[in-house]
Amino acid sequence: MLCAGANKLMAAYRTFPSLFLSFSHHPTKCQLAHNNRRSGKKSNKRRRRLNRKPKSGAVTSSLRLQRTTNNGEAFDTIQRDEEFVKLANFISDSFEKCAPDCHAHYRMCTSAIETRYNHLQRPFPSSVYPTVTINFGRKTVCLPHRDHANLPYGLCGITALGDFDADKGGHLVLWELKLIIRFPPGSTILIPSSIVTHSNIAVSQSEDRFSFTQYAAGDLFRWVENGFQTHAGLFGTEKPKTSAVSAHYRNLDYRSEGMKMLKSYC
Repeated sequence: MLCAGANKLMAAYRTFPSLFLSFSHHPTKCQLAHNNRRSGKKSNKRRRRLNRKPKSGAVTSSLRLQRTTNNGEAFDTIQRDEEFVKLANFISDSFEKCAPDCHAHYRMCTSAIETRYNHLQRPFPSSVYPTVTINFGRKTVCLPHRDHANLPYGLCGITALGDFDADKGGHLVLWELKLIIRFPPGSTILIPSSIVTHSNIAVSQSEDRFSFTQYAAGDLFRWVENGFQTHAGLFGTEKPKTSAVSAHYRNLDYRSEGMKMLKSYC
C-alpha cells in the first residue's frame, strides 16, 4: 500500500499469480479481442451520432451505458466468462480489504440505485463497482490523465492483462507520487484515479497488453444523495441562491467524509 499524509490510502497494489489471462494463448479471448477491434470504428460512429445533437453533457437520470449490437454481444460473452467474473470479484474484494468504509459507501450507492431502478444492474453482480471498461487494443497505452468524472475519493481498480515482458514495458506511472511501478500481467492496483495522474509505458511491437478497469462515476453518488434527482431538480430551474447551494454541499462535506474513508489498513 502507498499512503500519503494523515495516514490516507493513495494506492494499493495486489497481484493474483494464477490470473494472468494471456490473451495471446487463449482462443476465445483472442476472438473477443479481434471482434472488438473489427467493430470499433462502427461503434464509435454510432456513439458520435447519438451524441451530436445534445449541447449539454448533463445526465438527467441513472442509465445504462450505450450498447451497440457488436459490443453488446462481446460484453455478454465476457460477463459469462468464469475468469472475468473471478477477476471482477478479486478487484472488488481487494477494495473491501484495503478501504472497507469506502467499499461500503459504494455498496450503499449501487444498491440504492438498483432497488429504485430494477432495470439497472452492475456488470458483474458480485462486484461492488457499477462500471467496467475493457481495452482490447492489443497494445493498450494510456497517456497521462486523471479520470475527472470518477468519484474523487473513490478507488478505481486497474488490472493489466496480456503477454509481455514486465521488465521492459507495461509499467504503471503515478505522476504526483513520482513512482514508476513494474506492472506485469495479472497485477491489480487501486488508485483514486480522479485525483492521481496516471499512465502506462508501452510494450514492444511483438507483445500484447490489455487492461480491465472497474470504477464509479461521482454523479451516481450525487444522484442518490440528492434524493434521486439532478442538481436542477433539487434546486429548481431558476438560478438558486448561492448560499443555499453552498450550504447543501457543505453539509454533505465530501472532502472530509471522503478522506475519512481512505484510511490505511496496512
